[in-house]
Amino acid sequence: MQNHLGFQFYHPKETIIPDLTNYVLDTFTETITPRFDKIGFHIHAMHPLEITEALLNENTPNGTEEVKTYIDWLCRNGQNYFEFNLLRSIQLKTWIPYMKSIVDYAHQRGIICGADMSFHMIQQRAFQLYKKFPASFKTKEKQILQNIEQLMQINWDVWNVEFATTEFTHKDQDKLHEQQKFLYDNLSKYNVKLTSRKHVVKDENLISNTKSIKTKRTDMDSAYALFVHTVMFYGLLDTATPVYRNKDFSHLRNLLIESKEYRDTWYFPESAYWITFDNSVPMFLTPYLDARLQDILYCDSLGIDGHLTFTSGWEWNHWLIDWSIARWCWKEQQAEKVSDPLMYLKKVITDSNTINFVENASVLQQHYIKDKQLIKVLTAQTITDEIGGKLNLEFHPRPEYSYKYIMNKATKAELDFIQQKYVNVLDSFILQYSTLKLDYKMLTENDKLEKEILTSLLVTSLRAAHRKNTLSYLITYRLNKINRAKDSIQLYLKKAKDIRLSTLKLIEEQEKNSRYPTASIAAKRKVKRYIISDIYILFLICIFGNVKKNRQHTINGNSITIIFGMS
Repeated sequence: MQNHLGFQFYHPKETIIPDLTNYVLDTFTETITPRFDKIGFHIHAMHPLEITEALLNENTPNGTEEVKTYIDWLCRNGQNYFEFNLLRSIQLKTWIPYMKSIVDYAHQRGIICGADMSFHMIQQRAFQLYKKFPASFKTKEKQILQNIEQLMQINWDVWNVEFATTEFTHKDQDKLHEQQKFLYDNLSKYNVKLTSRKHVVKDENLISNTKSIKTKRTDMDSAYALFVHTVMFYGLLDTATPVYRNKDFSHLRNLLIESKEYRDTWYFPESAYWITFDNSVPMFLTPYLDARLQDILYCDSLGIDGHLTFTSGWEWNHWLIDWSIARWCWKEQQAEKVSDPLMYLKKVITDSNTINFVENASVLQQHYIKDKQLIKVLTAQTITDEIGGKLNLEFHPRPEYSYKYIMNKATKAELDFIQQKYVNVLDSFILQYSTLKLDYKMLTENDKLEKEILTSLLVTSLRAAHRKNTLSYLITYRLNKINRAKDSIQLYLKKAKDIRLSTLKLIEEQEKNSRYPTASIAAKRKVKRYIISDIYILFLICIFGNVKKNRQHTINGNSITIIFGMS
C-alpha cells in the first residue's frame, strides 16, 4: 500500500490516502524482509507524551481508542513490539482491566507487549515492585509476589525491569543476581520474557562502590535479554558523543557485539530526547535521521536480534524520525543500499524546492550543530550543570565553561575561546541558514506538513540566534569588568528578547495544527508526589551537591517542591 498505491502511514493520527479512482492494478513482484526479529517502540511514559495519560489513567476520555490508534500505526508500519513505562500513579484495581483490553487488542493484531518497571527505582516515579518502610510494612518478597499476581492478570509478553535505584548507580552484584533469580523463578510459570537495559553511563562512571562493578558472567545474564541504550542524536559509530561523561559509544558497541553471542540483544536508541535537549526548547534536529539510519544498517550487519526505539512523541516533526526508523527496519529488495536520511520525507512532501531546502538545511545542522558541537550551547541547562560538588556531572552536552563562570570569572583568553568556538560559529550557521532561505520560494499556505517542517527548522535557527546574543551579552559584560569599560550590553538582551517573543508566535501558530491537544503534553498540572521519595532526593542533593542559599525548598501539605534558579 505504501510502496505502490501511495498510502503513507506517517503519523498515528494522519494518513495520506491516495485517489485511486482511475488506478489500474499492475503486476509486480516484491520481497521485503525485516532487518531484526523484533522491531518496535518504547513509549517513555515517564514524560508527558501524547498518549501518556491514555496509557496510565483509565479515566482518560477516549483513552482506549487513543492507544489502539497508535497500535494500528505500529502494525501498518511493520512493527511487532510495543512497550511503555508503568508508574506509581496507576491504581492497579481499576487500571488492570482497562489495560488488559488494550493488550488483548494488540495481541490480536500480532503485537508483542512489554511492561517497563523497576524493583525499587526512585527516579521519575517508576513503578516499584516493592516499597521500603514506612511506605509498606510487608517484606520485599511478599510485595513482589503480590505485584506479579496482580500485573499478570494482563497477559504481558515481556517485563523490562530496572534493578538499580537510579540509572547512575548499580546494585551489589551478588544482590543483583539474587533479585534477578527470584523474579525469574516466580515469573517462569507465566512464560514472560525478562529483560533489563544497559544505560549509556560507563560502569566506571557510576556513583557506586566496587561491589557493584561486574566481574563475571552469571546464569542470569543469558536468562535475561539485554536492551543496549544510547541517547540523543548520537550514533554507535560517532567519534564524539559528549553525553553522560562519554567520549564515544565504543563501550556500548562492544557490548552489543559481545552480548549477542549468548543472549537476546536489542539496540535501544532514541528518536528525540525529552528533557532539555530538544523537545523542551523546542528544536527539530535533523541529524537524528542520519544517526538512526546508520545505526540500523550497522546493527543489521551485526545480526542484532531486535531494534526498540525510545520515542518521545510525534509532534514538532518527530513523527518523521519515528516513521523513518520504522520503515528502515525493513529491507526492500529494490533498495538494498539505503543512504538518504530524508527518503521518507519525500514520500509526503512533493514540492522539489522544499525538499532541496530541507536537504541543505540538514547539511548545515549536521556540520554546525553536531560536528562543530554547537549543540553544547543550544541545549538548555540542566540541574546537574548548576549543582556543585559530586553531582556536577555532564549528562547533556555543555560548553567548557558555565554561563555563570563566563559572566563573573572568565579570563580574556577564555572569553576569546568562547567567542571563537561558539559565537563566531553560531554567526556562520545563522548567516548560511538565512542565505539559504532567500534562495528558495516555498509553497506553505495549503500544505500542513510543509509548513510544519519549515517552521520547526526556522525555530531551530532562531534558537541559535538567541544563544548568540545571550553569549555575546555574557562575554561583553565580563570584558567590561576586566577592562573597566562601559560598552553597551543591553542591546544583546533586547535582541534575544525580540527573537524569543517572535519564536513564541511561531510555536503558537504551529500548535494550532497539533494532532493532540497542547494541554495534554505541554501544560502545567498538579501531580501528587510521595514525600518520602522527595525528601530522600533532597537529602542526596544536600549531601552530594552544593545547595546554595538562593535555592528554595518548600513543603506544602503532603508534597515537597524543590525550586532551582536556572540560568
